[in-house]
Amino acid sequence: MWQISSAGRLDRLVVFRWHAGSYVPAGELTFEGAGPTRMGRFRYARSYFARDGARPIDPLGLPLVRKSYPAAPEAVGFKP
Repeated sequence: MWQISSAGRLDRLVVFRWHAGSYVPAGELTFEGAGPTRMGRFRYARSYFARDGARPIDPLGLPLVRKSYPAAPEAVGFKP
């Protein structure tokens, strides 16, 4: 699931993870700013913390804690 701005840019993306036999929402990636290269920010969903056996998407870069993580466009796979 995603949200597109009135300018046609991706603003928000829900990130899913395979967990216990199905895909579940793990968190949300939002993009900040209006320039050609925008910063991203990821935060795990509160509901994801409540799941038994929930694991981090990336144990080193995105540990499973209640905070948001900034990411440069290159870190989330986008090239300007």
